[in-house]
Amino acid sequence: MKAPKTQHGVFLLLMMTGLLLTAPAHALAKFMTLPFTDPDVHIQQGWLYDSPGVLCGPSNPDYPYCHYAIDYIKGTVDSPATWLPFTVVAVADGQAQYRPNGSQTWGNYVITKHMVGGVMYYTINAHLATSPLPPNQWVGITRGDPIGTAGKSGLANGLLHLHFEVYKDQLLKTNRVDPYDIYKTKAAYPPHGNCGPGALWVACSARDQQALQDIENRAQRDARFLSAIPETFGQQLDWDPSWELRWLDFHVTGGRLVRIWHATSKVNAAWRYTLFFDPDTHTWNGWTQAF
Repeated sequence: MKAPKTQHGVFLLLMMTGLLLTAPAHALAKFMTLPFTDPDVHIQQGWLYDSPGVLCGPSNPDYPYCHYAIDYIKGTVDSPATWLPFTVVAVADGQAQYRPNGSQTWGNYVITKHMVGGVMYYTINAHLATSPLPPNQWVGITRGDPIGTAGKSGLANGLLHLHFEVYKDQLLKTNRVDPYDIYKTKAAYPPHGNCGPGALWVACSARDQQALQDIENRAQRDARFLSAIPETFGQQLDWDPSWELRWLDFHVTGGRLVRIWHATSKVNAAWRYTLFFDPDTHTWNGWTQAF
């Protein structure tokens, strides 16, 4: 499979120029990446359990169908016999604490505090089998650090999965938020549906997550790239009949900003390429296969 052609036309170059430093309007909310890196992990339950017609909200925080969390499994959705352990990673930088048997409901869990733009968010990773973090001590963590292994401790009904919750401002039931900004049953979540505009994920779907990783890997191979600007991650999935386009901006040496572009084949998601406009040579560096 050949890489997407830069001669896709003046349209390509004009589009890249036009979008070069554009960020989405809801940028400040986006600060998390998914709590796993394994491509075989899927959503088993959304904000609502799989029962239609249920109204959940602050006035009804304990209704049994109001999950107020996301459950992830490694294996086949709705087939518990296939579910396997997987590594749970930090969704963002912060201060984390592992609490073994810390809750009758959550069992072994990790709580993490994330300060984002002056707002405190808390994430909960529950039903863990174990964690590499020291128990009952606050420690600094970086996005992507391993913080546990999915298990079935607590009230997991004997089902091996990760129970993931997000709180904004305070650890109160009424302060829980859906990081996908969907607030429905799992059928509405990726890969079947799209995130809402207020989603907290830098990259929402599995393909978004892969693109983000490819882009960051490309930046790490060039000493001029300093730090990513997570809120600038974007996508144009209808860019080309055969290709999806994604991008992320970086601070680079000399006080400059550079965008790395990423193309994923719609035919085979393993065909992935990156491209950027070199700020020193003032030329496109050509599509490079991602790995």
